[in-house]
Amino acid sequence: MPNIAEIIEAVSSLKPGKSPGIDNITGEMVQAGGEATLDMLLLICNKILQTGEWQKPRTQSLVITLPKKGNLKLCQNYRTVSLISHPSKVMLKVILNRLKPEAEKIIAEEQGGFRPGRSTVERICNIRILMEKYLQHQQELHNS
Repeated sequence: MPNIAEIIEAVSSLKPGKSPGIDNITGEMVQAGGEATLDMLLLICNKILQTGEWQKPRTQSLVITLPKKGNLKLCQNYRTVSLISHPSKVMLKVILNRLKPEAEKIIAEEQGGFRPGRSTVERICNIRILMEKYLQHQQELHNS
């Protein structure tokens, strides 16, 4: 079960200025709610983990389409943004923080992007340098 420290960490990680979800609760409201809000979020998170069921308002998100450049009569010239409830974001952050250490144990050391300290751009640069060195010395390079 989540503890209050996990809830505090998740609440403090909410970014300011984000739009509210379907429940109209902003991240700033959650952060300003104080101890009572933290206790309620802890209760909600524990209930979700005990029962495995999320309340319907916590699973709904507000999908908004935003226009991009070009002919706005074409669907491909729009992108969508999904506004998730901030209390749900707290629960999702608690779950994510618990899964990260477990994922690090499973993921191969060679796995690049989306991991701290393992940039995909850096790996691509290293491969390019290797390719240039092999071409310079007119040697074959094989990648598997």
